[in-house]
Amino acid sequence: PLWADPEWPKKAEADHPEDIRPCIRCNTCLDDFKNSHFLSCSVNPQFGRETILEAIESPSAIPRQVAVIGAGPAGIEAAIQASNRGHHVTLYEKKSVPGGLLHPAGIMPFKYYLRDYTNYLIQQLQSSAVTLHLNTEATPEMLKREQFDDVIVAIGSSPVIPPISTASGANVLTAIESYYAPEKIGDHVIIIGGGQVGCETALYYADQGKNVILIEMTDRLAADEMRTNREELLAQIAEKVTV
Repeated sequence: PLWADPEWPKKAEADHPEDIRPCIRCNTCLDDFKNSHFLSCSVNPQFGRETILEAIESPSAIPRQVAVIGAGPAGIEAAIQASNRGHHVTLYEKKSVPGGLLHPAGIMPFKYYLRDYTNYLIQQLQSSAVTLHLNTEATPEMLKREQFDDVIVAIGSSPVIPPISTASGANVLTAIESYYAPEKIGDHVIIIGGGQVGCETALYYADQGKNVILIEMTDRLAADEMRTNREELLAQIAEKVTV
């Protein structure tokens, strides 16, 4: 937690817990050091880079008009940092709430700490000088009309859909779609893709008592998960899911 926010004690003493950047227990700090002997933190970009970033964190001598497209974690962080440096920042989000993919990522009971981080980011955004436009999809025409000096694109990611003829069936959903449509999930679930998302989704439904089969085309499950967390995840997969 002190790596996620070195000012944790001062903020607590000042009775501002809402300003404490929460650790999300991803173990990036631990595993990055194991692999490269370089310390880093997934929620604190300054950590481990203090001397590198020192030159660019001072207030800008020339304020600029900056547009940020996408109010997910990257877009919110970029908008806040640019605003803190004195730029005039407008943040566009096509959905009705900021937070992006952090919302579905935090649905699972065992990832409650992501909900804490989502709430922290949104609170920081609301208390900043950033101008936020929700339910607004940015277009080239709009950006040209507002005459922004710079545009930061942070539109997130999209799932890869395999070229399977039945992939458009009514009973075929992406992981995120399934979280918001529990009525469409039966007692027998097949999950295609054994990366971190696939494995966590498999465990999510297995914990609901469903019969889950997980299919992965490589010989390694959760290859994109941090090593420390992966060991625990695979142990639970082996116990509850058919692979």
